[in-house]
Amino acid sequence: YAYLDGTSAAESRLDELLALLLAQGIGGLTVIPDRNWNVRDAAEKALKLANLRRAMDLAERLDLPVVAGTEMNKPGQRELDDFFCPELQPFWLTFQRGAAWLWGHTALARLGYGDQSAWARSWLPERRERNAFYLAVGRVLQPNDPRLERVQAALAAGPEAALAALR
Repeated sequence: YAYLDGTSAAESRLDELLALLLAQGIGGLTVIPDRNWNVRDAAEKALKLANLRRAMDLAERLDLPVVAGTEMNKPGQRELDDFFCPELQPFWLTFQRGAAWLWGHTALARLGYGDQSAWARSWLPERRERNAFYLAVGRVLQPNDPRLERVQAALAAGPEAALAALR
């Protein structure tokens, strides 16, 4: 789900919205960090930061990976988010985990073994299990990693075998 800033009617009831979307199969939450803290008006900034904290806490409770997105189509939008500014620092590790999860999922999805694949649902029926697996893959797998062939061969034997192929 692409989270905006918590100010819409739907996002003001984010717990209900995410429950509905989880039932439809969403796999994570995308947040555009800049629009949730880099706001001139102090009251608006405080509101959007409070909403962001609630969204991030909810994602954690629901075991939803959070991926940082950046709007490249908005004039004046920065190209890189400042994850070390005081407002975003509390979420740095969450965004880091989300990026690793996304990379692990993407690398294996190219082989037909992504987070929503029949393989993943069979071997890792719970979202928490799938997220842990793709996070572990994403933390160690490098782009163009020659170990990927070993991982692909090991996937038939299950997630532990695939992770062992990365060691």
